[in-house]
Amino acid sequence: FLVTDTAGTVLVATPHPTFSAPEVAGGRSSTTEYSAFFLTRGDETWLGARWELFLDQRFASLPWRIAVYQRDSIAYAEYRELRMILPLVLVGALVLAILLGMTQLRRYLGPLQGLTAAVRDFSMRRFDAEVRITTNDELQQLGDNFNGMARSLRQQFGTLQTMAEIDRLLALCGTDKSKV
Repeated sequence: FLVTDTAGTVLVATPHPTFSAPEVAGGRSSTTEYSAFFLTRGDETWLGARWELFLDQRFASLPWRIAVYQRDSIAYAEYRELRMILPLVLVGALVLAILLGMTQLRRYLGPLQGLTAAVRDFSMRRFDAEVRITTNDELQQLGDNFNGMARSLRQQFGTLQTMAEIDRLLALCGTDKSKV
């Protein structure tokens, strides 16, 4: 790093033999904005940033220019590592999302398949079919309501069959009620 005043006087610096203070601090230009810069020496590139620290009011001093710099190979090392790791993390997250989705789908499809089979049995007049769903959610409520409906229909059809049998017997006996 390097700290200079606006006149270009070096106040504090970490020594680096390849760069001069004006090169790093931005010369004598008076700017209060932050700026980034690149320096090149041979096949090495350095990445840096500079900004001006305003000191006029409080310390009655010229503003200081602060500049920090480091080799781009060091500055971008984390970025390069992230570029290698990020696709793996994304693929892992995608696989995890697919697995969780499939698990949730199976969780709902299993009880629904049982309910569909019971409805199919009902359509063939087999009213003894019941479903067992133990998911502690709306599907279990649906299964319990279905089983209640099945019991009610079983009882009603049993009653209808009994009444039909009575009617048949009465029809066989004719009008003579003593045979009944």
